[in-house]
Amino acid sequence: MSEHRKHLLSIADLGLDEIDEILRLTDSFVEVSERAIPKVPTLRGRTVVSLFFEESTRTRLSFETAAKRLSADTITFSSSGTSLSKGESLRDTALTIEAMGVEKFATAAKAAGIDGVIVVDYPPEECVDFSALMKKNDIDPIFLLAPTSTDKRIHEVARSGGGYLYYVSLRGVTGASNIDFSEISKKLPAIRAATRMPIGVGFGIRDPESARRVAASADAVVIGSRIIQEIEAGAAGEAVARVKAFLKPIREALDASFHR
Repeated sequence: MSEHRKHLLSIADLGLDEIDEILRLTDSFVEVSERAIPKVPTLRGRTVVSLFFEESTRTRLSFETAAKRLSADTITFSSSGTSLSKGESLRDTALTIEAMGVEKFATAAKAAGIDGVIVVDYPPEECVDFSALMKKNDIDPIFLLAPTSTDKRIHEVARSGGGYLYYVSLRGVTGASNIDFSEISKKLPAIRAATRMPIGVGFGIRDPESARRVAASADAVVIGSRIIQEIEAGAAGEAVARVKAFLKPIREALDASFHR
């Protein structure tokens, strides 16, 4: 199959050889499904996010099973739980937010009791006015830093941000697990030299041990995808209890580490 193709949305553009390759690969997974642990590491450390526009348990489970067989984490959204169920398209939703305007958004966010907003992919050098407006409304604009962030970017984020700085612990996607703890401990001192704000570290923190090791350098640990998985794994009425049970040993590990 051609290397430049990244997404397969239809087989209409595939040749016979490429279709034959897909079928051959499918046959190879018959053996995988018979293993004690039916997985291969192809997508380990990656997250597959799916959005379904029609209610179909069989289709959803098929996609989730395929992703998990490839060792990926999964996050699944259904259009029935969004504004799409009211007749809006994704474009309509985006336009509504844009039309709302930053000033009105800030006012509405403050009225709702929001303390901070995480601004993903918003260049700090282009959002001076946005940051000032958020701070004026007692809302912290929180920016992300990564292992590849330059000293210039660190200082820009330190100047524009508020609340805390969110350091992405790995060069991957949320939910991944290949954290380089030594890189975290090396990078955070440069960030601390530029700001007095606390530094929260996220991405890949999935258990008490990874939380404890991150907390040795960071002021806070951020857990997102793993909590979502706990919520999705049970009934809606079990969500709070499942999340509490998941977080309890992590909280205990952090406390034990702090009191040493």
